[in-house]
Amino acid sequence: PQGRRDAVLMCLLLDHGLGRAEDAAALESAVDVAIDRARTPDLGGTSTTADVGDAVLRALDSARTL
Repeated sequence: PQGRRDAVLMCLLLDHGLGRAEDAAALESAVDVAIDRARTPDLGGTSTTADVGDAVLRALDSARTL
């Protein structure tokens, strides 16, 4: 899906373009968690793009508190 591809490209930019491998890994992990929890209709769910964005932010916040 387009959104996942865009997230992967952002991770590559963070990692290789800006040298922020840890941030790239955190974002990629958060996207994976969000996709599992908030699926859009193209993935068989009912979540909106905003729902997925919120799920990514929650996953990033959760990862920071560990």
